[in-house]
Amino acid sequence: RLGAIGPFFTRLACSSPYGNFEMASSEGLDQVDAVTRRDTAHVLVTVGGGEDGGALLEAYRSMIYDCSEDISFFSTIVLGPELPSARRREYLRSIANSPAVRAIEYTDQLVTHMQAADVVVSMGGYNTVCEILSLRKRAVIVPRIQPVQEQFIRAQRLAALGYVSTIHPNELSPTTLLRAITTELRSDRDKQAIPVDLLFDGLANINAHLRALLEFTRNTHEMESDDEFGDGYADRV
Repeated sequence: RLGAIGPFFTRLACSSPYGNFEMASSEGLDQVDAVTRRDTAHVLVTVGGGEDGGALLEAYRSMIYDCSEDISFFSTIVLGPELPSARRREYLRSIANSPAVRAIEYTDQLVTHMQAADVVVSMGGYNTVCEILSLRKRAVIVPRIQPVQEQFIRAQRLAALGYVSTIHPNELSPTTLLRAITTELRSDRDKQAIPVDLLFDGLANINAHLRALLEFTRNTHEMESDDEFGDGYADRV
């Protein structure tokens, strides 16, 4: 069943009728300081608002320290404005002495940071995934699976189409995270293969499917009425 709705769901999941995400732009790169454009590979980590990204943040921090000898990239971590303040302060202190990572409490230039990154690590949120796809970025998605599986379905479909890598939250660990990031950094997958022009028409798809559903319901109702009360009953009432 999922395979049948996959193409529609992918288009639906990657469009914003409210314009809540920025499309790619070459402007603003000068606002990302030199550390994000150094010679070494750059990985951007974002957990959206931050309120439910604790597991990903912890796994990434553990990866930085437990797997330091195997890490050959620089990391920028955006904590999000909704991460509890005590947890934010503790996290910032814990990575303060690591030369291979920096943390940002919040940025209004997330798309610009994504542009400068070689790989993006994120949860499976609607807007973030749209930004990743619009920028054609290699990505590792760790979706939320509670209280609903929207992010998980989105991540699984995009991974099946070859657009991103994904890690199930139950399999998240420093080792699986490093393996996925390293695989993406070494990938020879053509970033231009993502058909972005097919991914951002979700609003039109919603309208078309709702119209078809309403028309089907209306026709069904008319047929049932005619069968019970005679031809043309639905029109007479």
